[in-house]
Amino acid sequence: MKPKKGFTALASNIFVHDSKAIGYTQMSCELPVQICDEKTQKVLGEASLWYFNQPKNSVHDNVNVQPNQKLTLTEDRYVYANFRALSEVFLPNRGLDFSKPGVLKSAVELLQGRTVYPNHQFQDIYNWLGVVSNAYWDAKGEKSGGIPGINCEIKIDAFLNYRIASGLMMNPPAVNAMSLTVFFEFEYSHPHMERWKFWEMLGEEVDGEVVRIIVTKIIRFFEASLVPVGEDDLAVNHNENAEEDVEDLSAASQQLPKNSNVSEEKTMKLTEEMKQKLGIKFDGDDVPELELLKAAEMLAGQVVQLSSETNIESLKKQAELAGKLLDEKRSEVIRLAKIAELGADEGELEKVLLDQINEADYERLEGLHKYYEKRASEKFPNNGRSSLEGSEEIHEAGNIPKTKETKRLPKVKH
Repeated sequence: MKPKKGFTALASNIFVHDSKAIGYTQMSCELPVQICDEKTQKVLGEASLWYFNQPKNSVHDNVNVQPNQKLTLTEDRYVYANFRALSEVFLPNRGLDFSKPGVLKSAVELLQGRTVYPNHQFQDIYNWLGVVSNAYWDAKGEKSGGIPGINCEIKIDAFLNYRIASGLMMNPPAVNAMSLTVFFEFEYSHPHMERWKFWEMLGEEVDGEVVRIIVTKIIRFFEASLVPVGEDDLAVNHNENAEEDVEDLSAASQQLPKNSNVSEEKTMKLTEEMKQKLGIKFDGDDVPELELLKAAEMLAGQVVQLSSETNIESLKKQAELAGKLLDEKRSEVIRLAKIAELGADEGELEKVLLDQINEADYERLEGLHKYYEKRASEKFPNNGRSSLEGSEEIHEAGNIPKTKETKRLPKVKH
């Protein structure tokens, strides 16, 4: 990816125009496993017969099409794939911050209708594969670790691109990553810092804040491309069967650090008196933590809403217990995050991640727990190597240059 005229190339594959405060980059993410229903199977079946009879390495638009080959612009020639396109997060490896509220949400419509190409080969119009048929804002991020962001659907012509379509729809997918070329306006996290020093310190901590490019507006999504390797950790399966498949392939290993119970359902023993105080109606002493956390948030909210005339002494005690339960949940999420990020349940977690966990409410903690639980189990699989091994080769395969990791990232300020 060569810089355009007037733009400066940074080591992290970001190109900026200093005087105009605009830039562009290519963001990659993994495609989830797709649902190959009966209609899609029929499309692929008909496309395979047509593809088999065509000369390979030719431009299919110029082949001689017979009337009975059904090569018409109808809906029965397309397949669809869904994925998380871009998340509202700070990317420490690039020093690029997309977490400013409202920036990505206001850019959803810009992704609608963008042409899909292979490997960013958009210089030739004959290289098109399909189009972004739908884009929408995912506020809850239920399948992306509770992180909001832009989701979209791509529409691929299975007749002209049979191999690509088949690779998208198989389970697990052979074609499983997409990259977006994004143009954006930005501001400097340290506007008074000399420019040469800013670029040199990009991603490092200065005066208690990470030196970074803060995206303030998405100008346009230039194109979308299917690529060999994705980089977005938040890209997860978007179908009903995917979660079971992932668990089968990434079960927790005996090599996990001591006291690591990644996949167990957490419970707590409570006496009848404690359950009554918390307002929990559950048979048995082993109460699931989901019930505990729901009760904790409910009681904490009651204390805040009570008027001064209300006797709050009893609820204060309940709120203290509720706070203790939330703290235990938060500690467990931090432990899993350390396993996922550091490879052990000891050590210092990056401050930006730690602040995100400490500021999370109950629903966000649940999402982060599932996310880091999955990351931790993938990091210590039963067989094969750790997902972090060979990370340099993985980045190079996706045309993503190596960058130094930040030692410690403080809270991102807006």
